[in-house]
Amino acid sequence: MNLLKHLDLPQGAHCLIALSGGGDSVALLDLVSVFSRSHNITLHAAKVMHGIRPDEEENSEAELCIELCRQREIPFKILSAENDTVTDIQSRYGCGPEQAAREFRHHLLGMYKKEISADFILLGHTADDNLETIFMRLLSGSGPEGLSGISQVRDDVLKPLLRIKRSELREYLLIHNIPWMEDRTNSEKIYRRNRVRNELIPLISDIFPGWNNALKTLGERSGEASLSLKKAASAQLPQCINRHIEYGWKETDWDSAAEYSKALSLWAAFNHLDKSGIPDRQLSWNSLKEARRAVNENRVWKAFGLKMERRNGCVLMSICNKETVPDVRILLDRDDIIDNFETVIGGFLVKASFCEAAGWIVFRLNTDDWPLELNFGGQRSRPELTKNSITERISMQNFPDSEAELVYIFIERVEEGTNA
Repeated sequence: MNLLKHLDLPQGAHCLIALSGGGDSVALLDLVSVFSRSHNITLHAAKVMHGIRPDEEENSEAELCIELCRQREIPFKILSAENDTVTDIQSRYGCGPEQAAREFRHHLLGMYKKEISADFILLGHTADDNLETIFMRLLSGSGPEGLSGISQVRDDVLKPLLRIKRSELREYLLIHNIPWMEDRTNSEKIYRRNRVRNELIPLISDIFPGWNNALKTLGERSGEASLSLKKAASAQLPQCINRHIEYGWKETDWDSAAEYSKALSLWAAFNHLDKSGIPDRQLSWNSLKEARRAVNENRVWKAFGLKMERRNGCVLMSICNKETVPDVRILLDRDDIIDNFETVIGGFLVKASFCEAAGWIVFRLNTDDWPLELNFGGQRSRPELTKNSITERISMQNFPDSEAELVYIFIERVEEGTNA
């Protein structure tokens, strides 16, 4: 099995391998180590300790990584942080545990890459990861830019295994007697990707044999379509303003551009102005529609700390000053949530559902806890709930007992009325 033919790394590069101790990253370490001998590639490796699993598990993985790198004479370092942890990131940006862990990992790897003056960070994403990503984005209503899947090259991050199946990597490790460790959380239902991988994909494979080839084709076609749409958007809406707090286009260009070109341009503007530090934190499709409609109708649109308006012959998106946030109180009966509750009240978008949603706040309610009372806004950074209406606020990592119901709550600041 010659997996080396699938690798495509720059000659003479200095690369940092993200090594977790799992099968994919261990296979990456060994393959790139072999590849580097004939391509003059300098290697370092690092493991990020997220601090969200038991210490004994992460320490065992770290010991394995140390030994694997020692055998291959590759410098290795453990990366961790006492401040700005995964929990801090999740609380600050309201994102799910998977995204928070990903941002935590990328930040530490990026800092270490600078420290050792490496050219690239290598990640162990596989062909299976790519198909899972396309599938999840398809079910989430993504457009061509999302359905194109995982990029093999993005800035200084490379994914050399993206054309190799996970099963091929496991076979390679077994043939060469290379040990690895499986993260026990990969088989648990606490993350959406795990459920897609372990439950949904086997079912789809049974009903639609060959679906993976069809999805691969969809990804390739979507990638080409996305590239064409981005080129069209750049041609139809060239930037006339690109500053730290302001991004804009000529009014005449805006009025003549296709609506999807406007959407792509708004995504680019939002990512430019957003200060979360999270890459590609895109506006939702509904928010994009409202923003475009407001500007097309010569109205001002405000949301997420941003403003869009027509001014001095330009269409501008800019950072606006946050106004005082009012206190908000809302009562929800169980019947309200059965069909997925959603409203805008007091400058907040509020959603409530019985269906699991990554990144949403989750509560466990017993029969006598209804109605659910939410209090938020004002100076609060997160929603506060009336104590006698809530049995327990639980972690996404815990399983509830069978006698209670889980309610998922999403709240974010928006602007109401004509500005929404």
